[in-house]
Amino acid sequence: MCGVASDSTPSCGGMFLLPPALAQGRFALRGGRGYLGALVLSAATLLVHLVSGYIALVSLAVLTLISPRSPGAPDAAQTTSSSGRVTRALRLVLLVWLMVLVTAYFLLPFWLDSAYVNRSVWENEEK
Repeated sequence: MCGVASDSTPSCGGMFLLPPALAQGRFALRGGRGYLGALVLSAATLLVHLVSGYIALVSLAVLTLISPRSPGAPDAAQTTSSSGRVTRALRLVLLVWLMVLVTAYFLLPFWLDSAYVNRSVWENEEK
């Protein structure tokens, strides 16, 4: 359960931001509009909790491959076009690139210092 001062507060924040980030990201991928909202929500999800941010990125990548179906459209219009997928994939690349730029102040030091994260001078190296 998400408590006020518990260890699960960051994961609760990430799970709180994940559905709106996916919804706004899907909107931006399908329509080509709403990048700012998708960027803010996706970056906030990534910064609040890394695992939730990775879930959002992987989910958006899967949603990019899924073809949208219009209710009431004839069967001929239901066929998926590769150009639509390519367009959504390019939009996803743009969104991820912008998110990397926005979150670089956090991710760059995290990756550069990853050799020292969770290391203890009192524990053996092989642990």
